[in-house]
Amino acid sequence: GVEIQVPEADVAPLTSELDPIYVTIREDGSVFLAETLIAGEDLRTSLPQMLRAVGARTVYIQGDARADYGEVLSIIATVSHVEGITFSLVADPIIDP
Repeated sequence: GVEIQVPEADVAPLTSELDPIYVTIREDGSVFLAETLIAGEDLRTSLPQMLRAVGARTVYIQGDARADYGEVLSIIATVSHVEGITFSLVADPIIDP
């Protein structure tokens, strides 16, 4: 996968019946669909095409903890408008000391 620093949160493990599609936002704002670098504005058309091609219905969005909040929110909004899918945000679980 694309290496980023995922934020920590009180979260449950990821589960999915099929292999999900990952959308990743790096610290510098670059966007990856699966492991392919794409322009953020291309996500609106590229994501549905990839979902149809692989038969997936789940999208995991993982934004680097240091990425600009507005850029991550823009990607979340784009993904949320894709019909017929579910999406979740990825975080590392908080480990009690």
